[in-house]
Amino acid sequence: MRTVGGLSLTARAVLVGRRFAAGWRLADAAVVVDTDDEAIAQEGRRFGAEVPFLRAPALAQDDTPTAESVLGCIDRLSAVGRPFDAVILLQPTSPLRTPADVAACWRRFDPFAAPSVVAVTPTEHPAALVVRMDGRGGLDWSGGSAGGGVRRQDVPPSYRIAGSVYVSTVASLRSHGTFVVPGTSVGVVIPAEHALDVDSATDLAVADAGGGSRRRQRPPWPSVRSGSAGERRATSSPRRE
Repeated sequence: MRTVGGLSLTARAVLVGRRFAAGWRLADAAVVVDTDDEAIAQEGRRFGAEVPFLRAPALAQDDTPTAESVLGCIDRLSAVGRPFDAVILLQPTSPLRTPADVAACWRRFDPFAAPSVVAVTPTEHPAALVVRMDGRGGLDWSGGSAGGGVRRQDVPPSYRIAGSVYVSTVASLRSHGTFVVPGTSVGVVIPAEHALDVDSATDLAVADAGGGSRRRQRPPWPSVRSGSAGERRATSSPRRE
């Protein structure tokens, strides 16, 4: 419910989902807020999302894996005659993500060749040059002994999970229990400025500085050019924060 650019984190996630779904005219798409909190539910409805139920308490614990809560939402929708075969997860803690970021991941998604697509962003420093520190303060290269003899210019670029967009078939999510599947998931690079993850008051202030100039009263994002999405269906289900 904290705000960035005059809109709550929940509202921003909902508006991105709605703008993306409208731009691509996805068949049977639904933008759904999954939460155990009535205030968040009301905020989602206010900005045009569906909130057909509150999340079950067993799936709203601090240690509940995100995949479990998402599958719980999908299963409850299916139980009332609304099955979905693909899901897009838009976590509210990524308030600077845009509909274009979601569209970029959706374009790469393929139920057979790329059933799991994840937004990634370049790391500031190559992973090969990251060090570990033991209990006594001793250092070692996290990537092995070769790290000390490699010039930064010669190290391949490395990326981190942005946390802003996850796309998956429901079958893959159910089979692996996670959105990020090593050897299977495909990464789509998004701008670093869109990948800020709000974990602290400082992050929120930085996000507000970046998002405040974009909008106060209405979504600022440009239209997302639609493409051929066939009959694939998607639901956008932000996590509780």
